[in-house]
Amino acid sequence: MVEQKIGTSLAAEGRMSDGPRPATESLRPQFECEPIEDSASRDLPILLVEDDDLDAYLFDQFLDLSGVRVTVVRATSLGEARAMLRESQFLVIFVDLNLSDAHGPDIVRVLREDSRGGWVIALTGSIDPRVHRRCVELGATEAATKETLGPAWLEARLTRARREAVSGPAR
Repeated sequence: MVEQKIGTSLAAEGRMSDGPRPATESLRPQFECEPIEDSASRDLPILLVEDDDLDAYLFDQFLDLSGVRVTVVRATSLGEARAMLRESQFLVIFVDLNLSDAHGPDIVRVLREDSRGGWVIALTGSIDPRVHRRCVELGATEAATKETLGPAWLEARLTRARREAVSGPAR
């Protein structure tokens, strides 16, 4: 598997996983996901499926500002993401719903079927609640507009995903 860094080098920044930072209770998402079986899941990379370089760069900048240390692997198409999922396990898959080779909520279903646990978060420019609801029905942990993406938002989701990967969803 080839890791593709979006901005500056993750290795040079020392951004290898060293455990989650606490998130405030109000930022925690209100959903559940099955735990990943791997006991070293805290150190799993995240997969960003995004074909737009500017959106990928902004994602990386928000991640830098969040302070969460995690390895990011980027796929620029659904086909590339599926190939990566055959080779590796990911803590969270962030996926754009408008890719060069696929678009719409069905992308979520395909990635959920190919993944081995973890979260799938759909990122879309659409504010239509029906699109968001359909993504969740097809297996997304959450669907969000790209405008909601920011450092605190990313930190909250990655912190919770790491916690649930180790101990299972909070009850």
